[in-house]
Amino acid sequence: MVAHGAALLAAVSLSLLAPRPSAAQAPPPRPPLVGSADTNDAAGYLALGAELLVRDPSAARSAFWWAARIDPSSAAATYGLARAIVLASTDATRAVFDGPREDATRQLIRMSDSLDARAQGLDPFLFRAYDRLLLIYYVARRNGINDLSVAQGALERILGDMDAEVQGWYQYSTGRMPEALARYADALRRARDPAAIHRRRGEIYAMLRQPDSAVVELRTALAILRKAEAGATSWYEPKAMLEQQIGLLYERGGRLADARAAYGRALIEDLAFHPAHVRLAAMALAAGDTVAAANEFVLAAELAPTDAVVRYQCGYGLIVARRQAEAAEQLRAAVALEPWYAEPRLLLARLADDNELTTEAVTGYREFLARATTRHPQRLAVQRRLATLSAAAPTPSY
Repeated sequence: MVAHGAALLAAVSLSLLAPRPSAAQAPPPRPPLVGSADTNDAAGYLALGAELLVRDPSAARSAFWWAARIDPSSAAATYGLARAIVLASTDATRAVFDGPREDATRQLIRMSDSLDARAQGLDPFLFRAYDRLLLIYYVARRNGINDLSVAQGALERILGDMDAEVQGWYQYSTGRMPEALARYADALRRARDPAAIHRRRGEIYAMLRQPDSAVVELRTALAILRKAEAGATSWYEPKAMLEQQIGLLYERGGRLADARAAYGRALIEDLAFHPAHVRLAAMALAAGDTVAAANEFVLAAELAPTDAVVRYQCGYGLIVARRQAEAAEQLRAAVALEPWYAEPRLLLARLADDNELTTEAVTGYREFLARATTRHPQRLAVQRRLATLSAAAPTPSY
């Protein structure tokens, strides 16, 4: 029944310069949170989006949008928005499996894929828990079932008759990782895209904290893709993210030289792949090489000029490297890109404070507090500093 259930396993475009969910666009209505929930906390909107996704994907889309605006570093929020965009449209949900027929549907799928790619750039091992809903909604809408629990029961009754790859995908998205690995192993015997299956198996092993097995699977995926390319004249599959995933596994395991080499290979694959520069910068910072870290962050920001998170990271790296004027420029860009993002406002306020620009510092701290969560670890310190500065005579800014 699900003729193309492996479609989401195919590598989506990993152009991480794809349009982000723009804060400059008219925002959707901000959905209310229950009780006294903190409306500055992205986690509240993330939880609300997850709850709404099973009964009102359009409302879930608004919740995930706000979660991603408040915390643009949240891969889960960006991924949730990607899935909500598809699930809110019957045509788009069917198109995932049957192929799009209308231009408007193709546009929704492209938008979702771009967001999915951004989410993976933020977290290369992100668990895609909402993927199961694509299958459940597809069964419901294809068969006129209004109750999703009934549709899920119908799906699980016929799941054993579906392709092993679809079974693996469903088991993965429901968190049954050993079963998913077994189904994906069965699928490899006749897979049209074995590299995609090895990649997913690698991601599962990483989630299971079996990094050696994860690296083996990811390297196998790379080898398959490179072999296929060697025999083709006009075919190329992006592989930078695979190298990034391998680099992260090495980095987590303390194999820093191997991690740097993997990030370097990611950049050879794609010179515009800014996440590799971010990781190289973070490694340089950890090693105390602030000059190298700042330079890597600047490269990342140049490659991702519309990414507020990268701009913020770059600003932090430049502050550590004592390049304050450049840091302020990056942080102002982050604020302009994401007005609800609290973190860059805090660093800007501290820069003003350090340079005795009292008026600017007071304004910056107030803007930070207006956007920061009540549980932000710096909130109390900022409130104390703001009280001290507010009691002093203001110093003209220049």
